[in-house]
Amino acid sequence: MTERTVTTSGTGSTAAQPDIAEVRLWVAGRDDVAEIAHERARDTEASLRTALSAADVPEDCIRRTDAQLEDRDNGFEIHTDDPEYRAEFSMVVDCVPEQADDIVGAVLDAGDGSGIERISFDVGDEARMRLGEEALDDAMTVARRKAEAIAAAEGLTVGEVLEVTTDNMPSGMESIVDDALGSSESGFHPNPVEIEASVEATFELQDGD
Repeated sequence: MTERTVTTSGTGSTAAQPDIAEVRLWVAGRDDVAEIAHERARDTEASLRTALSAADVPEDCIRRTDAQLEDRDNGFEIHTDDPEYRAEFSMVVDCVPEQADDIVGAVLDAGDGSGIERISFDVGDEARMRLGEEALDDAMTVARRKAEAIAAAEGLTVGEVLEVTTDNMPSGMESIVDDALGSSESGFHPNPVEIEASVEATFELQDGD
């Protein structure tokens, strides 16, 4: 006897407030001598690290991720009236969302020698796993309800799940870029991070009661 089945799909989602933040920033130094430009960038970095430490950001949460030295011939942000060389360090600060405002303030206080590239808010691995499981549960509930509606129309009932494929969809991690920062006086109020999941499930069909 041919096995009777029905295949349906479902999508579920859950959300939670961010519990981690990542601030990407840069520091720079300019001079007509390459070594001095590099030294000025290092001085700005050191001053910024001191300010971040005063904001209770642990040193091991501050990382330099890249360093570049440009001159007028190959520099993207060097104008004809600027010094010959521009040294730039890219940095990342890992923190909790409540610290993002203080970090931005420290960068803005450093003046033209530093700036914010992007601020991202997200949830940690443990929370992401929990949210993903909840989203999958919701998606399976939707898929089963669809299967039950189809089965009922034929006078049948839904039995066991025979096969399931899943697809965890991208999260709604919120990112704020430099142009949108403006003043940090009002602080940041990130939106909840949403985790979505979709499933395609095949259910066994049984004779109705």
